[in-house]
Amino acid sequence: MTGWILAMIFVPVVVAEITELSPWLARRCARFAARRLPTVRARERFAEEWCADLARVPGKFTKLCYAISLLLVAVPRLRALDRRAEREVPGMLAARDRAIAVFDAIDDIDAFAELVASSFASTFGYGGVVVNLEVGGDFQSVAICGSSAMRTALLGRISPRSAVEKLVSSSEPRGTLRYLGRDNMAENLGVQTYIPPTRGTIGLGPDEWTPEDGLLAPLFADDGRLLGLLSIDEPLTGRFPGPAQLAMIEAYSAYVAHKFDILYRTSARSA
Repeated sequence: MTGWILAMIFVPVVVAEITELSPWLARRCARFAARRLPTVRARERFAEEWCADLARVPGKFTKLCYAISLLLVAVPRLRALDRRAEREVPGMLAARDRAIAVFDAIDDIDAFAELVASSFASTFGYGGVVVNLEVGGDFQSVAICGSSAMRTALLGRISPRSAVEKLVSSSEPRGTLRYLGRDNMAENLGVQTYIPPTRGTIGLGPDEWTPEDGLLAPLFADDGRLLGLLSIDEPLTGRFPGPAQLAMIEAYSAYVAHKFDILYRTSARSA
C-alpha cells in the first residue's frame, strides 16, 4: 500500500520534471545527432538547422520526441545517402566538400556564379551547367560551364521573371528540384533554352538522359523569393541521376542559394 502511495506521489513529479527538461534534452539530442554525420560541414549545417527546427516544434515533450527521431531516422538516412552517392559517382563527396570550402571565401556575385557553374559540372559530372540570376527583375544567364554552342546560345540572355516562375511551378517536382522532359514548355513560355546535339546514347534504358531532358535547381532566398536558377544538362554518364545524387544536388543548391542571398544583401547589386 505504501508503495502505491509513493508511486502516486513521485511518478507525477518525475513526469513533470522530464517534461520541463525536455527542451534542453532535445537540443542536446539534436546536436548529438548532428555529430553522428560523416562530414564536418554536414555536422555544422544540420546542428544549426535542427536546433532552429526545434524552436518551431510546439510543446515541450514533443520537442524531445522530434530530436530522438532525428537520431534514429534522419541520421541513418543521411549517412546512407552519402554512401550511395559515393557509389554512384566515386569521389563526389570529397569534390563537393572541396568546392563548398572554396565558396566560403568568395564575396563577389559574378565570381561566385562562375565558380558555381564550373564546380557543379566537375563535382557532379555534367557537361552543361547554367547559372541564371535575378537582374533588374528578370533572369539573366550570367555564368555557363558547357560547350561553345551553349555559351553562344545562352550567355547574357534574359528570360522574363513571370516565364521562369511559371516554368518552375509547372515542371515535374523531384524533391526541391524540377525535371524538364520532352514535353516541357520552356520555349513556349519565353524562357531561353538550348538543346544539345544527340551523343548517340539512345538505347541505354529507362533512365537514359535525352537531349530534351533538363534538371532545374531553383535558388530561393531565405525569405522565399526566387533569386536564381541552376539549369543542369548533359550528364557525363548519359543517365538520369540516382536518388542519392539528387539529394546531394538539393543540398548543394540550398547552400548556393543561401550564399547568393547573402551576396545580394551585402552588395549594391539590385535583386
